[in-house]
Amino acid sequence: MELDSHRKALLVAALAAIGAFAAKIAITVNTYGSNDVLFWEGNLAKVRADGGLALYHDGIQMFRNGALFHVESFNQPPFTIHLVSMWGGVADETGFPLRFWIRFTSALADLGILALVWRILARWRGKPPRLMAILMVALSPVAIMVSGFHGNTDAIMVLFSLLSIEALESGWPVWLAGAALGMAINIKIVPIVFGPAVVLYLPSMRQRAEFAAGAGLTFLAGSLPFLAQDPLFLINRVFGYSGHLGHWGFSRLIHVAALTFGPGESLYEAYLRVSKPLTMIAALGAALWMNRKPEKPPLFVQYGWISFLFLMFSPAFGAQYLSWLVPWVAVLDGWAIWCYWVSSGLFLFEIYTYWSRGLPWYLADMIYTADLRGSMLYFLLETLCWITVVWVAWTFWKRMPKFAAAPAGEVKSLSHLH
Repeated sequence: MELDSHRKALLVAALAAIGAFAAKIAITVNTYGSNDVLFWEGNLAKVRADGGLALYHDGIQMFRNGALFHVESFNQPPFTIHLVSMWGGVADETGFPLRFWIRFTSALADLGILALVWRILARWRGKPPRLMAILMVALSPVAIMVSGFHGNTDAIMVLFSLLSIEALESGWPVWLAGAALGMAINIKIVPIVFGPAVVLYLPSMRQRAEFAAGAGLTFLAGSLPFLAQDPLFLINRVFGYSGHLGHWGFSRLIHVAALTFGPGESLYEAYLRVSKPLTMIAALGAALWMNRKPEKPPLFVQYGWISFLFLMFSPAFGAQYLSWLVPWVAVLDGWAIWCYWVSSGLFLFEIYTYWSRGLPWYLADMIYTADLRGSMLYFLLETLCWITVVWVAWTFWKRMPKFAAAPAGEVKSLSHLH
């Protein structure tokens, strides 16, 4: 009977995953995507014309009606130059445009994310994960919109982050787990916030050194030859990136309060100076707190809480950032996670509809469209979404003692390393 229930749950999850994948492909083939797709196209053209290092130094120039209207700097990790070149080569061979391959790869990554979430949760709990938790990941409105429409690499980053957990808990060599996280950092720099949690979670200095070496060498190898050509400039460009500030979370609320009640811009500018270190301190503090005792929460829980904390404190925001939270909704149940799941979907739908200047979506160009920060509906949905992120982060904290206590049937993480 239990086996039949397991098979039914697996079938339902598979059908949901196939349906979501089909929806993403349907969106992909019928739309152009967001302005990030335009940036990737410009990046590829610049790399082919002048090389990868020139892309970092010059950025790309964007023209409309023959006039220059925007210069976009490049701050992605150097490995993404190889990635966009690969997409460009596949586009040349197949005739399908670059914008298709960027989003097709993200849709495939989402399938991998779902499979890893299933495996990790099943191992942790000693039984199949809750079907509703899996369906929340499979049918995530954020994943459908970001992977199917937006056109960026965030889902690939999340996939490699999850793979680092799977590698550790499946008995792979520790350096391979580090290499998986190093690949995630090769895609986006954000997963570096998971590093302290893993290092503190590992039981010995040798394993910590192996993990750090695997991550560091993978990032270094993926960054060649560009990192060797101008290391200081590239490190500053990649690690100094702060994103689009002032329209998310604390930075948005402080900006509105400063303009409304005074003292004007000074409080807002002061906050921006400390906000990035504050975000990193929050992630590090969470890692220290979760690993302070021998009974440690599973890494899946640790990554999840750190992800929500990071987006809670982050002064910067991009629509695609919400995809960083997709897998971790499977940890929790209750009102907090459902409110986040719904509000994040509504918020993204409003963003893309506004940027596309109405329905149906085709090209959502944030730069060409009027500033969203003037829209009251945007402000309300953004604030609601951020509040639910805070709520979920608080719920993680409240339930952390239960996560640290091994559920019945749990396969102890890292028992093969002791």
